[in-house]
Amino acid sequence: MSDSREESLLGRLADRVATPIEDSRDACADDWIDSLSSRVRTRTIQKLSRQALRDHIPHVLSALARYIRTPVASVESAMLDHLRTHARIRRNQGYDVQEILAEFDGLAHLLDRCLLAAIENGDGEEPAPTAMGARIYARAATGMRLIAFVTIGIYRQEEDEWQRTLSGQLEDFSRVIAHELSTPLNSLLVSVNLLERETGDAPTRSVELLRSMRASLERVQGILADIRTLSLAESARAEQETIEVRTVVESLLAEMRPWAREQGVDVGLEGDVPSLLVEATPLRLALANLVSNGVKYSDRDKDRRWVKLRVEGKRHGSQDEVVVTVE
Repeated sequence: MSDSREESLLGRLADRVATPIEDSRDACADDWIDSLSSRVRTRTIQKLSRQALRDHIPHVLSALARYIRTPVASVESAMLDHLRTHARIRRNQGYDVQEILAEFDGLAHLLDRCLLAAIENGDGEEPAPTAMGARIYARAATGMRLIAFVTIGIYRQEEDEWQRTLSGQLEDFSRVIAHELSTPLNSLLVSVNLLERETGDAPTRSVELLRSMRASLERVQGILADIRTLSLAESARAEQETIEVRTVVESLLAEMRPWAREQGVDVGLEGDVPSLLVEATPLRLALANLVSNGVKYSDRDKDRRWVKLRVEGKRHGSQDEVVVTVE
């Protein structure tokens, strides 16, 4: 068979398979929704807007039919919009991405009958040659995989955006709480310390109560420090890129110095910082924890309290390494 004749037959077969998918797209979508309703009675399917799925899934099936006729490297923007809406509906209902993929598997099974019937004998035409039928079936399967892959990407993108929003809200909340509580807390600690100095020969009970108050206030200070660390951690979640180690260290110190000064602790950077790239998030989280602990548990009996950071670059085999020391 000549190449032109083979392509012509393949085109007719593709059209023979795609046409019934387009013609029955609404009915197929309804069958699929019914199968979902019966399969997941214990989930929030009752809250699912059937019309919302009817508004989107038939368009996805039409895009699949077009893909069967003429495979393309990219997915149409209109189809992306419909898949994005579907992913949002499912995510808002609490479905994870594995459940969404299982739903698309169910849709693929419903389409199988339509595909096989059209390939074997559609509209009175002769059955398609086995090799051509296999190519068209593989084309349809690839189209369904593309739908699944695009949905996974959209779902994860939506999750990432939601996580970034949540992290931002948590970071703002942590900053506000730490800031609003630190000033009155420090004032209380100063007052307690003054009272302890003035007690002198006061009854033992009064001294014990003041010490208990100071210990409780210092514990609250530690909790506020943990909240600040949480704020830094949430801020770091958004920093996924690889950046200069100096940028990570200096931004961290700029955020922690005001709080450290309130505790009477100097936080500083010693020596030169090498020009090396690092993953921002893990380094920032580790340093936030170490510096925070250094400030919280510094010896209050010392006249001068400090936390120092040093950054060194070292060569390990064929790779550059960054060694950060917190003292």
